[in-house]
Amino acid sequence: MQNPYVGEAMKIISRVSWKSEVLQRRREGDEVTERLREAEKERQRETDKHSRASIDSLFQFLNFVVELQKSQSSDFLFSYISPFFANFFWNLLSNSCACPNPLGIYQVFKMEDLPLLDLSIVENDPYQWKPVYSTWIHQARVQFNSPIHQREFVGSNGVAKTFLVLPPIPDNKIPTFKNVTVVTNNSVITIRINSHNLRICAFQVEGHWYVFEDAPVGEVSPYTTIDVAGNYLALNPKAPLSPFGDPRRMCEIHLCRMSIITAVNVIASTWQIDEHGIAIIDEAKAKASIILLQMISESIRFRSVCEILSGLAFVMSNPTRHKEIWKYQNMWESISAEIHVIFDTEEQPLNQEVVDTLGKYHEKFCVITRYLVCSISRLFI
Repeated sequence: MQNPYVGEAMKIISRVSWKSEVLQRRREGDEVTERLREAEKERQRETDKHSRASIDSLFQFLNFVVELQKSQSSDFLFSYISPFFANFFWNLLSNSCACPNPLGIYQVFKMEDLPLLDLSIVENDPYQWKPVYSTWIHQARVQFNSPIHQREFVGSNGVAKTFLVLPPIPDNKIPTFKNVTVVTNNSVITIRINSHNLRICAFQVEGHWYVFEDAPVGEVSPYTTIDVAGNYLALNPKAPLSPFGDPRRMCEIHLCRMSIITAVNVIASTWQIDEHGIAIIDEAKAKASIILLQMISESIRFRSVCEILSGLAFVMSNPTRHKEIWKYQNMWESISAEIHVIFDTEEQPLNQEVVDTLGKYHEKFCVITRYLVCSISRLFI
């Protein structure tokens, strides 16, 4: 006869064994969950790292532009502005498209010696960030064209420097212009820039000017008006409709990264060749080239609030706020189709004369796109 205590003991052992197995499976499940969490965290860290790298590239570019626009010599500004365009776009897009070889090596500057606009935002209430941000942008533009064009900046070596900002807008509101010529061994293109706001108004190929639809350019001849507009006020109707019935506001529209990437990819894609062996530039490539020029102008005129806020105490104490700032301006990962429509030829066709002319002089015109997307060696060493 079996000892009853043995049977009871076997039941206890069985229950313990079952519980141990359950606990073991739970532990294994927890380990798998933890590994998945770690993998997700690592993926997020990589995503954040790439996002920060893109934003940092924008910061660097804007810092350079601010340094240049405060230079005592306007010639200094415009003689160096093209390579800075190139470095900015390369850093932003280097993982997104195929680019030609570098075209040159340019002067090296120390980032710590580049001044920022003298603006600051101290606002702890996140619900107030939108109006504060809008006010900041307005103040930045006012200061950008400030009549007080003598400024002082103390560099990292402790030496004070005096520099000039952009020239003040005169009472008659008539803008002044500066022509920037980009030259390589066999190609030349000239860009006409509004000195008051650094907006690109037109470009010249083989003695003929191509003017953006709504841009003042002064006396240029001969010229063709491109039916592509760059007026941000015209974008107000594209903004999201307010739930309270308020007017649509341009500040609600986010700039983006994808339209630049798309434009560069269009230019970097395979070109069709005619019977004479000459590359054919179609409307898509022509419009992509124009969009790149517009995005340059955007990158200058829209200065990131992160540069100012990143040094403030409340941001340092709460790093998540840094991501919140990005939401207001730096949504480079999402497509903002309202700003630039590359392939919408029915609503925004290019003048056939423009396409034909760009096709005829495609090599000379595309030199500017090469400057935009090429890596400029040693610029940030």
